[in-house]
Amino acid sequence: MSSVAIRDVQTDLEGVFLSPAWADHNIVVVPDDFPLVGEGVKFKIDGSSRSYYYGGYGITGKLYLSIYTKAGRGQTGANEIIDILNTLFQGRTFDSGTQTGPSTSISLGIDRDNRSLMRTDYSVPFTKFS
Repeated sequence: MSSVAIRDVQTDLEGVFLSPAWADHNIVVVPDDFPLVGEGVKFKIDGSSRSYYYGGYGITGKLYLSIYTKAGRGQTGANEIIDILNTLFQGRTFDSGTQTGPSTSISLGIDRDNRSLMRTDYSVPFTKFS
């Protein structure tokens, strides 16, 4: 699979964070290796798996997001963000052909690096065929 395909996936998935549908919610989002101060979302795209289908190749992978919300509210803040993420990412086919599947999430509790925040991990699988 060419580097063009993974760039297409990145453009599709990262483009969601540039859209008005995301911007309307005023949720800070940064790549996984950037610092996040306070509440927000960190993301990472892992498209390292190659797949073969009907005489062609594709890539499969996952979009990983770590959701940080104020501690002391239970899952309420994270669930609100998960609802938004599901609307924007789950079960979609993007312009370049990237397809996403059902999401999963898991609450990890109080963040070990910042005890004023709660962390919830969210992921959604994707496939991009050439």
